[in-house]
Amino acid sequence: MGAGEKQARHRTNYSYLSAHDAAAWVRSFDEALQVACRDHPAMRFVGLGLGMSYRAVAVRPSLQMLTAEHVRPAYRRAARRLILLGYDGTMVPELLDEGKRAPSGGVLRLLDELWSRDNPWEVSDKNQEVASGTGWEAVAERAMRQYSEATHGSYMEMKETAMAWHYQNADPVLGPCQAKELHDHLVGVLANEPASVAIGSQTVEVNPQVGASKGVAVEGLLGAMARRGKAPDLVLCAGDGEVMFAALARAARAAAGGGAGALLPAGASVFACTVGRKASEAAFYVDEPADVVGLLAALVAR
Repeated sequence: MGAGEKQARHRTNYSYLSAHDAAAWVRSFDEALQVACRDHPAMRFVGLGLGMSYRAVAVRPSLQMLTAEHVRPAYRRAARRLILLGYDGTMVPELLDEGKRAPSGGVLRLLDELWSRDNPWEVSDKNQEVASGTGWEAVAERAMRQYSEATHGSYMEMKETAMAWHYQNADPVLGPCQAKELHDHLVGVLANEPASVAIGSQTVEVNPQVGASKGVAVEGLLGAMARRGKAPDLVLCAGDGEVMFAALARAARAAAGGGAGALLPAGASVFACTVGRKASEAAFYVDEPADVVGLLAALVAR
């Protein structure tokens, strides 16, 4: 490093430190802590993990575990049902080795049974590539590749309309810290881009704000069914798509209000379920993919 560059860096660092002394850092930290804890009195905390992986997760008091007893009465009286299921982390465990992600014979038979009586849809963007040309992909990809190299056990995945950084196989302490850091970095650098950044189930995802998304797909599907006079009176959705959960919540509120243009009939039952206890737009949760499979099996049991 040349003398000129050293002096330039020193001036920059000195100016920053002069304006951001220890007192300023404490004030900033306190303000951030107050904002982060603002909603905590209304939240319920659950403990997850063991040993070094233990953590407290804040969830809405209304978030409750979904069981067959919740769904079965509405499922049996429904004339038209729509079932929306994720894949990785929903119907099968989320594994690094893609060759081990194939569903078991039991899961396939269960889906066949659902197909014979309901409208099951897989809502997934796996095994596809990110479409180019919107401008934010290179920035997000570069950041995710850097964090993949810096975080042992993590990896990035390219999809048709999104990209994701996975850290479920990383160190249980370092992984979440790196995820928060990557999320905050991407939010900053993509602030003026048509893209949104979200933390999912042990992932950090970047999605376009326009065009295809799980939320848009669900609204389009409900709209198409409503136009054919076949709007479902029961919707069961399980996965980790927060925009999908938000879209279903909007549809449920519109149906309850009885307004024109509602995508669901009045009195429709909507069960949105996230996999894993975490803050979510969904009203319900289950702990793991096996619980999703067990729930579906209980519903189709004679």
